[in-house]
Amino acid sequence: MISFGDELNFDTNSYNNSFYIFDEYENNVNPLFQEETLLNNDLYKKEENLFDLDKIIKYYGNTDSQTNNYNNKLLYLEEFSLENDKKMNLNDNEIHYLNHKVKKEKDEIFENKKIMDKKSKQKNNISNFNNPKDSDGINLEEKKEKQKVKYGRKKKNDTTEGQHNKYSEDNIINKLKGEFFNNFIRDFIQKHSENNNIYLKKLPREFISDLNKQNNERLWKMKISDILQNQTISTKYKTFDKYENRKIINQIYKENKEIKVIKILELTFEELFIIFRRKLNDPKDKKKLEEMKDKIEGIDLDENYNEYEDIEDLINGIKKKYKNKKNENGEEYIKKLKNLCLRYNNWFNLKIGRNSQKFNN
Repeated sequence: MISFGDELNFDTNSYNNSFYIFDEYENNVNPLFQEETLLNNDLYKKEENLFDLDKIIKYYGNTDSQTNNYNNKLLYLEEFSLENDKKMNLNDNEIHYLNHKVKKEKDEIFENKKIMDKKSKQKNNISNFNNPKDSDGINLEEKKEKQKVKYGRKKKNDTTEGQHNKYSEDNIINKLKGEFFNNFIRDFIQKHSENNNIYLKKLPREFISDLNKQNNERLWKMKISDILQNQTISTKYKTFDKYENRKIINQIYKENKEIKVIKILELTFEELFIIFRRKLNDPKDKKKLEEMKDKIEGIDLDENYNEYEDIEDLINGIKKKYKNKKNENGEEYIKKLKNLCLRYNNWFNLKIGRNSQKFNN
């Protein structure tokens, strides 16, 4: 069988003809056979006074697409002309034979095309039956699977692992933010107060869980005193004013006795967070701490008298927690925790922002 990749050889000393062959990849006719050009024995042969049309038809049928197969054959047959039968030296019997072959081939093509279209339609119907869609064109099976997803906290006896779990970056960032504001800052200020008697209140869950890009980027450059004064306290403190931390901080500034505490309150979120993670020994943090030398003079970073609830304390607590959990990878979690702690603000910088309510009340 002749394929599209085969070269067509021509004998310039034989018959003349004006065949036009359609290229299957184009919409126009390519005159591969012009005047003074002949078909060779691969496409045209004269045996026992019969023109071998089969090979020409097969030539046009050698396509990847069955639809193109039919179309190319029909294009050829429609253009097939016997106007040059005298030049081709065909007799009446040969002409009659060729016309009969052309008609028969056309009929077969149309019949096969009908069968193919019918099978294609049945296939689509089966596909639609197996994969029904709703009025919006959404696959019902996929829609059903999505509806199976349960949101909220898992039950204690639920051992399935969801896609969004404690290893997810936003959950780790949330944990770091909560540890910093509700443990480290309160502990750091209390242990630097004169009589260890300054007890700031925890911030609400809504503030800690707010991971909005704009809100957190703004927090990063704010003074700790401004953040704590402008934010309400946790609703767990039933007997305190919702701005209890504001009262405490105002009193500290008014009395002006807690010099170390005031120095801490004057630090920005960024500066105090660097102190929080200083034991991770990041070179950039070390350089920043050197630049902050005057601002933090008198503040005990070497923990000569106290140990703080900083990143090291958090990691030690996690190690202890994972020690009794054989099926969970504590090392992987700690590695991600350290990484996100060092690029805390950068995580928000790279985060795609969206509109949301401000964290301030």
